[in-house]
Amino acid sequence: MRQRADIRERLLSVVEDVERKIGDLAVIIASDGTLTHPRLVEALHKRPDGELLQAAITSCFPHPDAGQAVVKTWPSTVKGYESRPNTDELVNEKAFLLAGFVVHNLGVGIEARAALITQDKHSEASVPLTDEQEMIVKIEETACWYRIIGELAYRFIRDNRNLFVDLFLDNLSYLLALQGLPPDVICETLTERSEEYAQYREVTTADAGRTAGTVLWNAGKHVAVPLGFEHDPIFTTMFENLFVGRLMGALVYEFLTGKERIISREP
Repeated sequence: MRQRADIRERLLSVVEDVERKIGDLAVIIASDGTLTHPRLVEALHKRPDGELLQAAITSCFPHPDAGQAVVKTWPSTVKGYESRPNTDELVNEKAFLLAGFVVHNLGVGIEARAALITQDKHSEASVPLTDEQEMIVKIEETACWYRIIGELAYRFIRDNRNLFVDLFLDNLSYLLALQGLPPDVICETLTERSEEYAQYREVTTADAGRTAGTVLWNAGKHVAVPLGFEHDPIFTTMFENLFVGRLMGALVYEFLTGKERIISREP
């Protein structure tokens, strides 16, 4: 996983070098996307790892609207895999694409926090979040996604499950590291949560008396800590409801199997 952070460090080093030479920004987040200065492109083309570094630009310098674009086009992305058998190559593609979808859908806890502040439930918590708080929220939510997607992969594509889950984890780590999240924290948190969440058999439940035994309830509690809501069940419930909405939007069954889901209660 350390290698993932090295890619970011190498890219930033090239960016800083180009900016010193041109006296201007080499990468600009504009309204119509992430713009790269021609001199940066030229510098990358001269490097043996230039193609890899250029592909990492949008992950290292994510556009604020990138998540909306991924969500908007996701159904058509899923549709493109309909009726295609899961070869190793296709499983690799799916692991990468689904990891990208997940990373662009992180921030459920931050959304729940904002909703509670808007409702004047916690006006004292309206101070801006620190980078560390946002980092912890992203990693905790990633661990939740990893546990749930792994379980669904076991149900839907059992024969390809191990390959998919390994690649999915690798791509999640890669994308988070490109955004600057510490590889050691990513690794430690995902390992700890994987062990913890393995004991919960249900993702969620409508039975209020059994919520403590579900993945989402406990993930919500972990997300609540850096946001200051660890003692607020309203936050945990809101997190759970918002997360389910994003999980349904992932169309996991359709994407993994290449089949249209007609009627099912599965998330």
